[in-house]
Amino acid sequence: MAQRNRENAPVVDTDWSLQEYTSVTFDGGPETGDIDSAANATLTSDETAPSDGDTVTIGDTVYTFRTTLTTDPSTVPFEVLIGVSAAVALDNLKLAIDAGAGEGTEYSTGTTEHETVSGSTNTDTTQLVVADANGPDGNEIPVSTTSAHLTWGEDVEFLSGGSTGIVPLFTVSGTVLMRVLAKCTVNLAGATATAEVGTSLTSAGLIAQTTATDIDANEIWHDATPDASIEASSVLAEKIVSDSVQLKVGTAAITAGHIDFACFWYPLSDGACVEAA
Repeated sequence: MAQRNRENAPVVDTDWSLQEYTSVTFDGGPETGDIDSAANATLTSDETAPSDGDTVTIGDTVYTFRTTLTTDPSTVPFEVLIGVSAAVALDNLKLAIDAGAGEGTEYSTGTTEHETVSGSTNTDTTQLVVADANGPDGNEIPVSTTSAHLTWGEDVEFLSGGSTGIVPLFTVSGTVLMRVLAKCTVNLAGATATAEVGTSLTSAGLIAQTTATDIDANEIWHDATPDASIEASSVLAEKIVSDSVQLKVGTAAITAGHIDFACFWYPLSDGACVEAA
């Protein structure tokens, strides 16, 4: 017969006296309401071609514009042919970033695809650069130029706009039984934005995906149709949770609003714990 180790059995606090609280004020920023997105920056030309020797730096990679690509005594990687116009120079820069067609003619032999960004939308006067991975890490990719005819924008030194669309709420260690209560105190705003509460594997496991603008001040948010400031306690479904709890924003950024969250829990595994993130 299997033996139970009563000394190490989980302690169950059935009166829900274990509680954690947190709140979120939405402003559409990368950590407070933006959607899952990649960081980006736009290089803009004044329609005058860059000069020979001008550089554009993205991350650790320095691209050098040349009227003629270096071949003697050998090629130099990451050179970009200026060509006949400013527009062509931007075209060739995109080819170099992506290691596209034209190696050895539009950009120098030995140039490799950029490790962290890609060349995106290209016009005669602009080149959009986008981080390969979504998330805030892309906001740490530096950009600069030495050209008097190119700019990343006033005071722009890094890509920006990268976000996971995730707002951490509660850090969970071990396995717990949990109820989550959410009360809106300021109307949410944000076009077609959605919000849901769950874990990384089950993003709507605690509160179903809801149109953000349907969540208004004084309403208790527990499902996809919040509409009341008084609810039966039975709406707080008990869930077994083994991962940290997060709010996920989708479709569009939540640009305004405030929600208070309360987590009521008790442990189902030895040493289990919940803390506000």
